[in-house]
Amino acid sequence: MGLTFLVGPARSGKSTIAKQWVNYELDIINNKLCNRIDNKTPNEHPRVIFCSDTLRLVFGHRYNSSIEHMIAGMKDVFLQQLLMDGHDVLVDGTHTTELSMERLFTIDKDAHYYIVNTPIEECQKRAVATNQPDLISIIERHHYNLGYLKYIGNGDIVEGIESIRGRTKILNTTKCL
Repeated sequence: MGLTFLVGPARSGKSTIAKQWVNYELDIINNKLCNRIDNKTPNEHPRVIFCSDTLRLVFGHRYNSSIEHMIAGMKDVFLQQLLMDGHDVLVDGTHTTELSMERLFTIDKDAHYYIVNTPIEECQKRAVATNQPDLISIIERHHYNLGYLKYIGNGDIVEGIESIRGRTKILNTTKCL
């Protein structure tokens, strides 16, 4: 499978999906969640979740714009290493911007993705319920970004993402296994 990434606003349920995926409870195939009947088979690669938020917390912040360039660079290196080591990697993050997707498609042009379509009102409700009202404006920005992806895809968010894939230059010519 290789690299898979989630697309969706904060508080949309991405981490819940990631936990089910890493435990082999579901697969992501053609932008669809598929429940698994069996557990891990012997020939499958080990699964790993990578979450930039966890990396940010190591530096003591949920988000700090002054170190975000460093976080992004570290993320790229860690993802490449995990893929080279033979892991299937699910990147648990919002990925609502062209730049965030370009970085991932640069690492793996064949990367898979899953769009988490949780209504903005539900995401905001979850932010308040988890005592994170500061996320409300961020959730609004994520939804705006998703609308832009839909716009560049002529009304189809998947086409918008695929257009980003199509114009991404591959910097690493060695395909990770």
